[in-house]
Amino acid sequence: MRPTLILWSLLLAGLALARSAHAQNPDVYEPASAAHRPGRWSMQFQVAENFRFSAFEGAGLAMTRNAGTNAAWRFGVSLDGVFRDGARTTTTTTDSSSAQDVFPIDQYEHSVRFDLVHLHRTQPARRVGLEIGVGPSVYLLRYGDEFEDSNEFGSSQRESRASLSRYGLTGRLGVEVFLARALSVHAHYGAFAGYQLETSTQLFQATSAGGSSSDSVFEVQRHRWFLSNEGVSLGISVYL
Repeated sequence: MRPTLILWSLLLAGLALARSAHAQNPDVYEPASAAHRPGRWSMQFQVAENFRFSAFEGAGLAMTRNAGTNAAWRFGVSLDGVFRDGARTTTTTTDSSSAQDVFPIDQYEHSVRFDLVHLHRTQPARRVGLEIGVGPSVYLLRYGDEFEDSNEFGSSQRESRASLSRYGLTGRLGVEVFLARALSVHAHYGAFAGYQLETSTQLFQATSAGGSSSDSVFEVQRHRWFLSNEGVSLGISVYL
């Protein structure tokens, strides 16, 4: 069974248990009321492929503190980075000889995202409750690469730099279902709206076999307002 189907099955099971609990006591489910008491902390994890734990809603770490019975603050930080240091090899073969040239390739990409969401919970004392959240979000991405090449006519070097910045508001709408004491599952639909600035720069240097050289710089800047759908995240909350 796929991990998503497993989690949805757990959610449906929680709903069935909630109906049973409602028949016995329509107002209070003790683990939920204890988990949502003011001042209590929790950690969030997203369920990924093969039922592995990963970042919650893209966050490397998400922590939530209850501000009251119905309200909470959730802070998430996401860090991501890729660094590549390689080379491109070119082999030239003739009838009598073979020559090989190695050209370095350096590349990096890293990003960080901060989210601060204010959550409002409905029916916080019940096994199943609705969560609505909204708050500021910042996303920053940086990219760069360097490439060298040469042949019988000369050599060239290219350097690229790019940056992407997003500032805006993120929103969450979902449901939380308690499976056990201090443990719940949740499904959230997310959206992100705000301002985006993207800048890219390319530097190109060419040197001919005769010794003459030329330098070129190309720079492009784009900015726009956006509204993006972040889909549905399925995860687990652990109350401390």
